[in-house]
Amino acid sequence: MIKSTVKEIIQLPTDVPDSMLYTQTSFKGLGIFKTKWEVYLQFLNACQKLKLLNNPYIIKTRKLQEEIEYCLSKLEINLNYLHKNQNEIIDIKCIRNNLRLMEFKSWCLFSTS
Repeated sequence: MIKSTVKEIIQLPTDVPDSMLYTQTSFKGLGIFKTKWEVYLQFLNACQKLKLLNNPYIIKTRKLQEEIEYCLSKLEINLNYLHKNQNEIIDIKCIRNNLRLMEFKSWCLFSTS
């Protein structure tokens, strides 16, 4: 809904590839957040913050590492590729930028013919 509304507001043709919307502005994209990613990025960030608290009640009631791994799997990101230590903080901005870069690459593959 967001993507079609944005296209309508700025009067983009309907055949403009969606990947242009999500590509970074430095690559001439619009840099709009993609809800499919953002939900997992925000949840991943929340899990990391809870994990850093070292609250024994949270640790006993939640499986934060499993939830982090679930979010990364939904984003199709390999945890071993990011870091070896599970206690290391994952850089959400870096992941978001990499996802936007992948959108840019798919936009570049878009054929106009």
